[in-house]
Amino acid sequence: MRGLELRCVETISILLSILTMLLITGCATPWETNGSFYHSIETDVLIEYDQPNSVFLDDTLVGQAPISIPIEYEQEVQQETRKVSYWRDNPAIALLCTIGSYGIYLPFSLIPVVEETTNTPLNSFRDNEHTIRVRINDETNWIRRLHLSGQETEKLVVDLVAAQETDAQPTMTTE
Repeated sequence: MRGLELRCVETISILLSILTMLLITGCATPWETNGSFYHSIETDVLIEYDQPNSVFLDDTLVGQAPISIPIEYEQEVQQETRKVSYWRDNPAIALLCTIGSYGIYLPFSLIPVVEETTNTPLNSFRDNEHTIRVRINDETNWIRRLHLSGQETEKLVVDLVAAQETDAQPTMTTE
């Protein structure tokens, strides 16, 4: 008789464990893509040069080198949604409702009713191409085209030594 009771308790324990796992993991619809949108991000562009020369961003004077310029542009974000049950969204309320209704709420609690949303940044940008120009003197400009892609900072070092030695256009190094 004692062995039968022990097997009954074990069986009930296993069934409750399986039911709990199903409630927590299986009460959601698949993710659906709801389109995308653009949000603003910012990259700090640091221009290093040992002379206090004028720095231009897209032909607009922004200051003297060395300077840090915050540049805003947009990144595409994909939005996905799915419906989940209260067991996944708020398990405490689902448990209280189930206990308070003597288990009547349990089958209804499996119905996905709450919407869950996730936003995933994509590798797609707009308004992210800019021209940086450092006026060295009346005849010489150091010009570089920037293509920003979500980095936190971009460091540009104006290097005129190579340009003076080769009599070529000024060059840029990026770190």
